[in-house]
Amino acid sequence: MADYQSSNLNYGIRYEYRQPYVEANNNASNFDRSSLDILIANRGSNSRSLVDSNKANVMPRVGAAYMIDNATTVRSGFGMFYTAENDAREDILTKNYPFFTQDEYVNSPYYFAYNLDTGIARSTTVGLPSGASSIDLTKVPGAGNETVYSEPKNFPDGYSEMYNLTVQRMLPENISLEAGYVGGQSHKLSYAVGNYNVGNHLSNKIGKVQTLLPVGKSNYSALQAKVERLYGNGWSVLAAYTYAHSLDNGPAPFDLTSSSAPQNPFNLDPEYATSAADIKHNVTLSNQIELPFGRGKRYLHSARPLIDALVGGWQLNSIASFHTGTPVNIIANAGYADYPGLRPNLVTGQNPTLPPHLRTITQWFNTAAFTNTPGQSNSDPIPGNAGRNLVRGPGYTNEDFSLFKNFSLPETMNLQFRAEGFNLLNTPHFSNPNASRNSGSFGSITSASGPRIMQFALKLVY
Repeated sequence: MADYQSSNLNYGIRYEYRQPYVEANNNASNFDRSSLDILIANRGSNSRSLVDSNKANVMPRVGAAYMIDNATTVRSGFGMFYTAENDAREDILTKNYPFFTQDEYVNSPYYFAYNLDTGIARSTTVGLPSGASSIDLTKVPGAGNETVYSEPKNFPDGYSEMYNLTVQRMLPENISLEAGYVGGQSHKLSYAVGNYNVGNHLSNKIGKVQTLLPVGKSNYSALQAKVERLYGNGWSVLAAYTYAHSLDNGPAPFDLTSSSAPQNPFNLDPEYATSAADIKHNVTLSNQIELPFGRGKRYLHSARPLIDALVGGWQLNSIASFHTGTPVNIIANAGYADYPGLRPNLVTGQNPTLPPHLRTITQWFNTAAFTNTPGQSNSDPIPGNAGRNLVRGPGYTNEDFSLFKNFSLPETMNLQFRAEGFNLLNTPHFSNPNASRNSGSFGSITSASGPRIMQFALKLVY
């Protein structure tokens, strides 16, 4: 750290080492997509974790501030952050063949050929040669019905680079104005790309190969502005606005069965688009008032204890939030169990987004802008040409209000009564519309969330 008369500089380096997870009894395995072998934990040259540890997680960080004059300050910072993803990378290897089997049985041509009355359809024995470090999956009976999981031996931790630049200006009347840029990029994030054996890409002798790869990426940029005024005597107001755009090539935590799964696990470039959680415009207004009554306040500052207990210690708080809707990923058919992320085709000349005055609960976007992809099916996963997250759902409006009453108790104790109302005006918070092209409710909003909630509480501070 370096301090000067009108500036300050902070810098440092952080290092983290994350030990790979292991199964207590070594009942874990990993499918090797190159050799088509199941690698058994702690056998032969295989490690207990089956993935390498990450020893290069070095994170530089720096922050700087410069005071231009007594009322203006510029601040900037950069930081690098590694994080252990909540991606179940350690869990899926314990649910892998041969310690865990996941088979698919199709009741065809006879309905209910398998049912619980005849017992659970499963393998009762698994051939695991003594001392064997791997199993050739292509030689396992019934491997075509088996689902296995795969992740690379060299699986790096994802990391983010975050940076900002802000300018703060103090104005007359205790007004503070702040404006700035905030950004971030993430790399090598865990990405469940889905079945890597689609179209028998690896082999026609094996089934699904659900694959986790460090290929996720994201980018965030935002312009922020905030104005705050302190009136004194416990009264302050704040208004904040953010204009932002977030991009990524898949949703976190990259659910294997999500309708946002990639269309093609071998080509993720078309998936890079506006993030599912992108909020372009966001406005927040807040207000906090300590009522000027009771001891130490402007009015009744010499009130007797009983009067002070009635009129003193009151505080009003409110927060109003407004933001634009989040993106909606249009999919071809929710019934595509194996390829839920397949998208339809776009109709030439049609704009998927409707003008605001034409949007209704029963048709939020232009459903005529999408059409079925010729030949596309669950058995023939032909990608559609519609991009990811093309339309947006409804915006959000919310008002929260709270009333606090503080009671002074003997010694240093304090009792606070809280009455809080969330979504006080009971504004409907509509969910995103149905995004499945072949659904009867395609484009319709069928649910809402966040009704008015009132709660009361007592809080003792000692």
